[in-house]
Amino acid sequence: RGRAAAAAGVELASAALENEPSLLGVALGMLQNISLYPQAQAEIMRCRFMELIPKFLGGQKDDAIRLKSLSILHHLTGHAEHAALLIRHNVAILLCQELVSRPNNVRCRYKALSCMVNLSAIQPDAAHFTQPALLKCLQLLRQIPEIESLVDHFLYNVSTVARQKTLLEHYGMLPKLTPGGRLFASSGGGGGG
Repeated sequence: RGRAAAAAGVELASAALENEPSLLGVALGMLQNISLYPQAQAEIMRCRFMELIPKFLGGQKDDAIRLKSLSILHHLTGHAEHAALLIRHNVAILLCQELVSRPNNVRCRYKALSCMVNLSAIQPDAAHFTQPALLKCLQLLRQIPEIESLVDHFLYNVSTVARQKTLLEHYGMLPKLTPGGRLFASSGGGGGG
């Protein structure tokens, strides 16, 4: 019963994504809420949102639209099976583009980095994760207190693969660890939402 209701909600929200531009925020908000339920995530992975996600991200898009879209992705990347599929479908590239897009804000970057942390926990050896452009971007983002710890969590995940760790070391991007080998705690706050 719950699965059928979730499927109906996803279908309704998905139809509104394309057919009702004035309801885009409402449709994404609906998908954002539905994506919290694991039994509904498979439906979202199959819906039109996944094809349209590139249209909802990037610095020129409305922040609220970007945040809702990134929140949906964050919920989906929290599930290992979905995260692996999203990596295969190059969502990491979209997230990297979101991180470097201008103008940008800390909340959008926080959400994008949260997704990257989830993806890198599932497949730390993904080639996208050691691209020079991404690493340069992360060097800059690491200076923002609110997201510094997310950058280090991402780098930590990626550095668990010897080949990746060598590349990170080459770029001076190893995660900041305590003498005991643990990640330093963030000095900043969360990204909210």
